[in-house]
Parts: sequence; structure tokens; C-alpha cells
Amino acid sequence: MRQQHVTPSNRERMLISHLDGESRFLNPSRPGGLRSLPPRARWERADRRRRTGRAAQRRPLLRAPVLERVMTARTRTRVILLGAGAVGGAVLVGRHARGAMERKVPGGILIGDAALYDALSNRFLLGSLFVRIAADIAAITPEGARLLEVGCGPGRLSILLARRYGLDVTGLDLDPAMIECARANSERSGNGGERLPSFLVGDVSSLAFPDGSFDVVVSTLSMHHWVDPTAGLTEIGRVLSPGGRALVWDFRGGPVPLHGRIPDPVERAHSSSLRVVSAAPWRWPWRLTLIRRIELAHADGAPSAREDRRSTSPGRSPGRVR
Repeated sequence: MRQQHVTPSNRERMLISHLDGESRFLNPSRPGGLRSLPPRARWERADRRRRTGRAAQRRPLLRAPVLERVMTARTRTRVILLGAGAVGGAVLVGRHARGAMERKVPGGILIGDAALYDALSNRFLLGSLFVRIAADIAAITPEGARLLEVGCGPGRLSILLARRYGLDVTGLDLDPAMIECARANSERSGNGGERLPSFLVGDVSSLAFPDGSFDVVVSTLSMHHWVDPTAGLTEIGRVLSPGGRALVWDFRGGPVPLHGRIPDPVERAHSSSLRVVSAAPWRWPWRLTLIRRIELAHADGAPSAREDRRSTSPGRSPGRVR
């Protein structure tokens, strides 16, 4: 009689496979017919081999260069956010500290602690600024010229102009405490053989000097503190000699950190008796351009020979006036 070959179903195949797997652990010589399991160490070694094989076959989601760029970008973003938070906190703290340190008097605004202002500003903010400004002033100041710095504060710029460039400098400030600090700084910096500036207490809107007393008048970050900038610039024009120059560095118009919104200094200069020769951005602090350099002269005066040389020299364009 012919036997028919029966193909097992999938369910029967799974059952047979399961029984074959269990038969490996059957041991007729032991009670119950069970064979002992392999030791734990062998399981762990086999498990490590399987994982190693799988890890070698897997493709990494990010390759090393891509991962490095992602981590660098993430670190840069974290640094920027932390820096922005630190600047924001410094601005908030500075606004409260500024209100506590400054006080208004007839003629302008005074800093409450002159010594603290000198120590912080000279070390962290204004030291490098004064070096660049001093070099710019010395480049346009003729030999033997008389120079007045209005709003000299603790006198750092005046001392630098007198010591490094040998200029005849007079520093003036509304705050007597600032003048005392400036004189102390001048005495400490002098070695007996260098020219030193002189310092006086005074108001820019009422200068105690005869007409035409100075060839160059300088003001740095001071005009926004004046009660009447137009009167101050007009008084500067009075003490400025014919053909002389006034150089003003002050915050540009608009919102400025720690100072709020400030009027455009060029517009204030146009309202005075002086003529705006040039006005250009000045890089400070760091790579920002928060201040402007404004050069002024007598409105009815002819350009000096030095200005003619600057305007006609090749490769130099006159500053724009806005």
C-alpha cells in the first residue's frame, strides 16, 4: 500500500523545533532527565560576542566630523546665551548702580564715587579707548598748541597727552572730587622730567578763560552729561583760537546701554556756533560702534592748512556729516 507524504504545517514545525531545543537539555542519567544549564560566565561571554557583532554591523547615526560640528555649535550657542545673560544682568545691575552713584547739580551730572569710577573705568573700559583717542588728537595738534579737555574726569586722557606726546594740556571738570583724583593721578604718574597737565574745576557752559585761549578743545564721553550742550559748544567756540579745532567723542544718538535714549550729538552741534567738519563712527567698546567722533571748527573760519592737507591727501575721504 502506497504511503502519502504529508507536509507539516507551520505550527507543527514550530512545535518540533521547540521540542528539539528542549531535548538538548535532557539527560536520562540524571533524576528527572534534565541536563544542567551552562555556567553564568559562558552566558555573559556569549552575550558580549553577540552585542559586539551587532554593534559592528550598525551604522552610526552621526559620524565623527558631523558629531564634532554639532557639539561645537551647541557649545557656541551655550556660550552666546550665557554671555547674553551676563550682559543683561550687568545692564540691570548697572542701571540701578548708576542711579545710586550719579547726582544732578547745576551744570550737569556728577559721579558719586570718583575713585571707584576711576579704578573700574580705566581698567576695564576706557584705558584702551584713551590710547587710541590720544594718538588721534596728537596727529592733528600742531607743535606748541594749547589744549583744553572739557569733562576730564580723573584725568587719564590729559595725563596721557602730556606725558606721551608732550602737549600743553589743561583739564577741566565740574566735579571737585574728579579734579582731586586727577591731580593725584598726575602726581603718581610723574617722574620729575615729564610734562604734566594742570587741572581746574569749572563748568563748560561758563568757561573762565579769555577768548581764543586754546588751539584744540577735546571732550570724551562728557557732552551727554551737560545740562545745555548747545551753550557748552558755543562756549567752546569762544575759547577756541582762529583755525583751531574741537574734537568731541560722545555716544551716538539712540538707545545706549546704561544711559537710555540719547539725542544725536551732531544735531546738537549744528545748533551751536561751531561748524561740523566731520562726523564718523568710532569703534568702541570692542567691535561695537556706540560713539562718534565729531570734529568742529569756527563757522566763519577758513579751513586750516592741516585740514587742507587731510582733505587733499590721496586715499583719504572726508568724514560724512549726518
